[in-house]
Amino acid sequence: MVFVCLESGKTKVFKRNLKPWNAVQEAQNRNERAGNGGQLGLEQAIARKNSCILSPKRRIVSLVGRKRFLPKAVPLPRFFSIRSISMKLYRFLQYFLTGKFVHYFVLFFISISIAAVIASSYESMANYRIGLFAITYVSSFVFLVEFAARIFSAPAQYPALSRNRARLRYLFSFYGFVDFVAILPCVLSYFYWDTPTVHVIILPYIFIIFKLIRHSRSFQLIGKALASVKEELATAYTACFIMVCFSAILMYYLERSAQPEVFRNIGDGVWWSIVTFATVGYGDIYPVTPLGKLLGGLIALVGIAMIAIPTGIISSSFMHILQQKEQKALQEEEKEEKEVRRD
Repeated sequence: MVFVCLESGKTKVFKRNLKPWNAVQEAQNRNERAGNGGQLGLEQAIARKNSCILSPKRRIVSLVGRKRFLPKAVPLPRFFSIRSISMKLYRFLQYFLTGKFVHYFVLFFISISIAAVIASSYESMANYRIGLFAITYVSSFVFLVEFAARIFSAPAQYPALSRNRARLRYLFSFYGFVDFVAILPCVLSYFYWDTPTVHVIILPYIFIIFKLIRHSRSFQLIGKALASVKEELATAYTACFIMVCFSAILMYYLERSAQPEVFRNIGDGVWWSIVTFATVGYGDIYPVTPLGKLLGGLIALVGIAMIAIPTGIISSSFMHILQQKEQKALQEEEKEEKEVRRD
């Protein structure tokens, strides 16, 4: 609680639970301690008391004409502060954007957009390309409104950051990039409507598939499973990468003299190593020398074991998540049974 005197410009701070400031009583106590009978400065204190104002936060209450005590400071409720109102608006938008209506509404436009992009690739649908482009354009406009709302309400998503930093955090995130790409057909069509480039604008829509990650529980489950074992997967794929590079370089030096037109560089060796390591075997490139065949057989056997490692890691992560869901469901059922018994 802050009291400000207009005449002296001094401030005096009290806690809310304390009694208000009495300028006259304070002057008497100070003068009594000084031994002057309480007269020195008393008139000045009375004059200052009649010209003091109370200023809790941004509220100013005039006290001119009051004789004895200043009233207790009552700060404005937080509901009336601009920052709290804006934060409530941000939270409301975030709550609305994560609701079922927006979820199914945006999911509908994502589905028809993907269907329109696929249909536009068929020559038999050439007569309907304008209509298909109109579908993608309307969908992009819906995504533009969603993108603007998410930028505006980003402070509620990142409450620990300032408003501008929270919005930048969202813009440079994965979902921010996907949402930005989804609105490109709506924005660029204004500049390239009468040019042949208008049909190329639909190409960025291949990234719209990633918008399903936010609105699909299946994709969210996959992302959660991969995120929980990201360190183990990084270790497994690092080992695979080392093995692929080693076998590619070794195969290049073993086969370049026998097949210079096939193994022209180490890049061809990398392609052979990946195909063999994954046990795909396209047959477009293969070794012919005895040492090359021996190396190819070893890489194929090692590849089976190495590919099984990340597969097992991901499978165990999925099983762990499903078990957690089952445990939560059982706990909720037990709580409901206990409540029923109590009733």
